[in-house]
Amino acid sequence: MEQADHNEEKDSTIRSAMRHDEVQTAGEVFADRTVIELVRVDEERAGLSLLVRDGCNTTISPSHEYNGNTYVPLNADPTILRVTRFPTRVSAFGSVRELFDGAARLIGRRSDLPEQLIALATYMVFATWLPEHFSTAPLLSIVAPPPAQSDTLLQALSALCRRSLLISDPDPADLMAIPMDLAPTLLLDLSYPSMRLQRLLHASLKRQTNFVKGGRAINLFGPKIACSQQPLTDPTLIGAMIEIALNPTRRQPPLRDRDADHEEANEFQAKFLSYRLAALQNVRAPKTDFGELTNPMHSMARGLAACIVGDDALQRGILPLLRQQDRNNRVNLSAILESIVVEALLA
Repeated sequence: MEQADHNEEKDSTIRSAMRHDEVQTAGEVFADRTVIELVRVDEERAGLSLLVRDGCNTTISPSHEYNGNTYVPLNADPTILRVTRFPTRVSAFGSVRELFDGAARLIGRRSDLPEQLIALATYMVFATWLPEHFSTAPLLSIVAPPPAQSDTLLQALSALCRRSLLISDPDPADLMAIPMDLAPTLLLDLSYPSMRLQRLLHASLKRQTNFVKGGRAINLFGPKIACSQQPLTDPTLIGAMIEIALNPTRRQPPLRDRDADHEEANEFQAKFLSYRLAALQNVRAPKTDFGELTNPMHSMARGLAACIVGDDALQRGILPLLRQQDRNNRVNLSAILESIVVEALLA
């Protein structure tokens, strides 16, 4: 009898273990609209917790049981977790327009960009919070010739973007080593980007592209912001990126209160997380017709517009901002084609 009870207890333990497999996650969106997100509750530690939105209820805990599995935060190197920005809480964002204007004001305070380019950068910020809805990831190229002040702009974008990870002068091997399972937004501070790095950037914008290193497949897909002293010149990037240029200036940036900046970043992260949770299930194809834009700018415009959920006027505002970029792309492509024809004739 004792042996039978022991066997039954053992079988029950095995069944329980089978029902509750541990799954490491960087975030989930389930069919019943339950959403799991990563948050950093204790800012003194690198460890993460799970924020779970189930209908109207929001909870934060070290793990979450769902459909027979126990979900826990993705295990990544503590040094990477420490320098990647995560929300510490969730808070109401007001209207989409209020959130957009607030983010634009922050970018404007930290840069000398004109209003149109501030708006483009703000659309990019929104795109980083809904990367699932891009087949080709957005790329923002910031051209900052010396002595342009790019540091303060990068700090502002780091405060606003989802899971921002700022990296200085990476080479292709460095990018391959990043734990992309965390779905970070890469902010790349580049001095003189090599052509090899630019081609890697272009390839990483495609969701289906995988790289092989050390016997394992690596996918670098995700939104990226590249800041460099010179424009990115790889022809494959023409039309696949938004480009903004900072004006050289010798004006010294104002001294900032680090604690105030930190709290401002936390507040924006909490609002954008709330926006993501509200928008995830409501992303729709934009009503605006972007047919006048050439590919791949056309696809990017549709993706950026889709990430503005609940404000048709903001969606329409993308088109006039991208028209000039598209004209410049056509000129650049024309010059490249002419060069190819001349080279062919000479050969």
